This record gives sequence, structure tokens and C-alpha cells, in this order.
Amino acid sequence: MVSFANSNTPEIKEADVQRSEGDLGLIFPLDYRRFLLNFNGGNPVPNYLLIPDLNEKVVVECFLGIGRPHFDLIKWTAEVRHSLDLPDEFIPIAFDPGGNNLIMKSADYGSPEIYYWDSGRHFNLSTDDENAFFVADSFTELLTKFDATP
Repeated sequence: MVSFANSNTPEIKEADVQRSEGDLGLIFPLDYRRFLLNFNGGNPVPNYLLIPDLNEKVVVECFLGIGRPHFDLIKWTAEVRHSLDLPDEFIPIAFDPGGNNLIMKSADYGSPEIYYWDSGRHFNLSTDDENAFFVADSFTELLTKFDATP
């Protein structure tokens, strides 16, 4: 299972999570809500994640959190939605060194699936029409998929 370095800064409360949901206009899945309250983002250890459809491993640099300097979930989501046309039912939850994101579907849009969004089209299978690749059915499942080997 993955752990997190540089996490829980700042420490947040349930009211912060609820305010963030309101700001984003969506509901966080329960397991992601628990992650925010327990860790509020951070650097995953280990940090390699296999993207099955690409048959490639990526480095996940950092998970976003609420009120985190430089890695704030609300600000990051606004930027990604504006610059990269991320659909409203998704939020970015983490990113790699190349600026690609792990994105999660909101709980109020059905299953909270996680995708790797290759916004930079770095992989051969990425096209203008298809650049989001399934990773996990839930946030909990995502956390079981990290690996220490490149």
C-alpha cells in the first residue's frame, strides 16, 4: 500500500471538505474524502503507477489537497478545466512530472472511476480524441496499484 510524504499540510476539517465540494460543484467519493481528511495530499511512496491500457508505468509526483501551497485542489481544478477543457464531472487529484493528471469522476456522476489523462499526448496511443486511460474503479483501488519498480 502507498504512503504519503509531505502530507497533511495544512490539516483540514470536514467543513473544509464540504466547502471545497461546494466550490467545485460536486461530491467527493467517501474514500477520497477520508484521504483528504487523513493526508490532504502529498507525495506517494512508492510513486510508480502502471497504466494498463498503455502498458506503461508513470511517476506520480504529488496528490493535490485542500489549501496546499502550489498544489491546491480548487486552484488546480480551475486551471485544468480552463486550459485543458477537463469535463466538469472530473477533478484532477494528482499529477506526474510531465503535467499529466490522474483524474477522478465525481460521486454524483456515477462510479468514481480514476483515469490517467495524457493531456500532453506523450504516449503513442494518445490522440486528440482519446487521451484518458482507465486506471481504477475507486480511489481505494488506485492506492493499491502503486509500485516501487519503474
